[in-house]
Parts: sequence; structure tokens; C-alpha cells
Amino acid sequence: MPRPLRIEYSCAWYHVMNRGANRMKIFTTDEHRQIFLKLLKEISLLFQIEIHSYCLMDNHYHLLLQTLHPNLGKAMRHLSGIYTLRYNRSLNRDGPLFRGRYKAILIEANTYILKVSRYIHLNPTEAKVVEHPANFKWSSYNNYVDEKKSNWIHTTFILDFFGHAKNYAEFVSEGIDSETKNFYDKPQLSSVLGTSKFINKKIESLHDDYQFATQADVNRLKKLIKIEEIANHVSRYFDISVSQLKTARQKNNFPRLLAMYLAREMAQSSHQKISDYFTGIKRFSVSTALIRCRCLIEDDPKIKMHFLKLKKNISEES
Repeated sequence: MPRPLRIEYSCAWYHVMNRGANRMKIFTTDEHRQIFLKLLKEISLLFQIEIHSYCLMDNHYHLLLQTLHPNLGKAMRHLSGIYTLRYNRSLNRDGPLFRGRYKAILIEANTYILKVSRYIHLNPTEAKVVEHPANFKWSSYNNYVDEKKSNWIHTTFILDFFGHAKNYAEFVSEGIDSETKNFYDKPQLSSVLGTSKFINKKIESLHDDYQFATQADVNRLKKLIKIEEIANHVSRYFDISVSQLKTARQKNNFPRLLAMYLAREMAQSSHQKISDYFTGIKRFSVSTALIRCRCLIEDDPKIKMHFLKLKKNISEES
């Protein structure tokens, strides 16, 4: 029987997990956990992935993340492959470390993201490793409740639902809800956590999503244009100055967002170059801006129309 097809598309949310082969430990020292965390930071930068929650248990891990591009598989191969190599080297061993492919559960964002984050942060208490999630050192829980800032752990999206870190802590203290518990207690986990409408929509659109991934590879072969040319196109299209486009910081300024997104997609500009060109945005915040723009394109027909027109104009005139 063939393995199930991964559902990958832009702006997708996943609960990713894996455990050691034969339930062996995948973290035997704090040094191993530090190596794994450094690799999480690495894939967040290399593959434009936002990591929102994590928990590193002795023989398995949990991640809650969102992808800008349909590239989860590439990111996870990088994470698993390099970590296994470094783990084996540190213990002078060889052979596989994980039991097989990672499990990635596609999540319906607005309905289930908060519950999955809570489920991840309560893993150590459910396993009776600690009495309270704040006492577990190797999860992102304290990044939420203590509001510790990080350039690769993204807490803002979830905390915005609660208004204050204290409210999130209270939400976690309520424990895992019955719906979430029933979902994860099943012997065979489903690949999608969401409503029937969400599940059907994603399965039906799977072909188009993979077309998008293929197109991204095709675009890399094209002659790249300069970020300055893209800014000129966007400024003329929206009838605003390039200076205004580069420096404006008003909320919901989608021309600026579109310019950054096009710079990344068509000019293949690095996050650092985008940060240098568009003043007022730090390098580690570029990923968040790009994901926000991609979601706007997916959800707002008007913005999608502007994006497609701009992309066509730039392609034809370059």
C-alpha cells in the first residue's frame, strides 16, 4: 500500500511530530536538545517557516508551525537528516534514529491552532514529567507566559487571541479539551484536523497546490530582476512614490507587502536584502510579513487580482 500523499501548500499550519526508532531516546543530553533547537532556528530561516510552539520530550518531539511555501518535506528532511548525523556523531553510533517519516497533521487554523498549542505545551504534564508546564525547560511554554522575545519562536499570532500572556496561561491550565484528546488518542492519527468543509476543500485543491510548488521551481530558472525594478513597478501601479513604498509603516499597507513578496518571489531577494531595502522591518520579521502577504493573496480576491496583474506586468516588461 503506498504511503499517503503529503498535503503541502502555502500558509499551511501543521502539527509535526516524530519519535525514536523502537521508542528509543532521541535526546539523551541537554546538548542534544540544544542542537535540535539550533536546527529549528536554521530551518525557520532557510525555508521561511514560522515555528509557533515546540516540546522536546526524551523519545519524541512536537512542533506547531506554519509554512510560507509548500516545502515542509524539504525542511523536515534537513532537520531530521542533520540532527541524526550530529546525534550519532556525538555518541559514536550509526544507523537510523527516528522510527520513520515524521507525522504532519494539517490543521484548520482559526478553529484548532490554540488547542494544538495547548496540547503540545501540556505534553510534559500529561506524561507526568513535571507538575506544571512552566517547570519543563524544553518547550516554548515559557516564551508565551514570560513573553520572552525570540527571533525564531513566533508567539504573537496565538497571544493576540488572548490579549495577555496571563490569559494564555489560564487557557492552558484548563487542560486538554475532550475533542482534542479524542483526536490524539486514536490508534491511527488522521492527517487533517479540521471541519469536514476544510478537509474536503484541501483534498480537492491538492492538485493545484502541487502545481504551485512546481511553478516555484520553474521560476528559479528565469532571469532574475532587481529589487529596485520591482519597487518601481509597484509604485507606478499604485501611484505612490518609491520612497513612500520603502518607508511607509501604516497598518495593512498591502502595496508595501506586495512589493516585499514580489521581491522575494521574482528577484529571489534574501530576507536581509529585503530588510535593507524596505526600512523599518528587521530581517527576522521579513518571514512573518511574507507569510501575511501570501495569506492575504489567498484570502482576498482584490489583493490577489493586484498581485497577478503586477506579476504579469513585471514579467512582460523585464
